[in-house]
Amino acid sequence: MKKFWLVLLVMGLVSTGCSKDENAENDNGKDELPDLPALPDPDDVCSAMDDICFLSYCYTNFDSDQNGKVSVAEADAVREMRIFLSWGMVGSLNGIEYFPNLEILDGDFFSAADTDYGAVLRYNRKLKYLAIDDRRSLSVLDLSRLPELEYLSVNEVGMLSLPASVRELALWDGVNVLKCPAVTPPALFYNNKVSTVYVPEDRVAVYRATAPWSQFDIRFF
Repeated sequence: MKKFWLVLLVMGLVSTGCSKDENAENDNGKDELPDLPALPDPDDVCSAMDDICFLSYCYTNFDSDQNGKVSVAEADAVREMRIFLSWGMVGSLNGIEYFPNLEILDGDFFSAADTDYGAVLRYNRKLKYLAIDDRRSLSVLDLSRLPELEYLSVNEVGMLSLPASVRELALWDGVNVLKCPAVTPPALFYNNKVSTVYVPEDRVAVYRATAPWSQFDIRFF
């Protein structure tokens, strides 16, 4: 019980901090993300990758001129990645931040214990569809900085934070704490368990009256 309340306290602090950051970003009209570091090879975005399976997938699918490199222009043209086990066990998506126009990411992953997908994908601001089939339980998944995300499919997550744009959720193995700022309750599939849901204060009644959200503990943040 103490651990649960500690998680809620941390979530509250994070929420407060994010609100301030978001307000500052809106006021300034700027993205506060730092510039990406220079590529080891400026002619090849794959030079920033450290996973041989992900590297192979990108070279095979996005090296359109077949010169053995994926240029910045070639990376900018990529809208979709579907990375399944036929490509091997992808454990790291480092380098995906150099694909700024990516809209769909769907894949099977076997990440390291400390992988933070929210941090890895924070530069992929145009993501609309995200399906993460990871072989481990995620303790935290913060996708709140993906302003166009509409669909999310994920396995077990301890604390999940979403953007207001989300429309559909497939929560295969459940979520302990969910922060969902969407005005309209998203369509929810495979909802094995969502213990506590935080929504905007003026939307609490709507979520409590909408199935299947009505079966969860709905609170406001």
